[in-house]
Amino acid sequence: MPIGIHLDTECATIVAQDACRAGVPSELWIRIAVEASHRMVEVLSIATIDRDSLVDRLDAVSAGADVALVVASAGGHRAYAGLLRRGGDGHSVTSPRSRFSLLLPDQIASGWAITAANLGLPLPVWIGQRIRSAPSGVVAWEAAAAERGNGLGEWIYANALRLATER
Repeated sequence: MPIGIHLDTECATIVAQDACRAGVPSELWIRIAVEASHRMVEVLSIATIDRDSLVDRLDAVSAGADVALVVASAGGHRAYAGLLRRGGDGHSVTSPRSRFSLLLPDQIASGWAITAANLGLPLPVWIGQRIRSAPSGVVAWEAAAAERGNGLGEWIYANALRLATER
């Protein structure tokens, strides 16, 4: 089910600039950025690591060499990661849009809605907060997760755990 959101001017500008820089459609950038920011908040609430260390770790790991997936069913993940790494086909933005319709997996959509409700925030306001706090490298993170056959949240959690156990 699509989720319709209306973003304020600041968020719309962030989305337009960062999606264009990453070469991906705005709706995809929003999904990746919000999910990454959301999962980081969760991890940082329970782990004994700081945000900057986690961002540095995720940036470093995502900049590493692509991992060859040997499972035949992983071809879709490989192709998706490759598209993210190459950037888009001229996803340029002439002016920021403020209205979006996001198609999200049920698990992500319900997770976002529950988190926003638990904080007493309307979903678009919570999404705006997550957009504002999203680190710049989130599309590379999504590519690295896909290269490893992981979802973004799973990949963030695994790297946070590795970072925490190294200390």
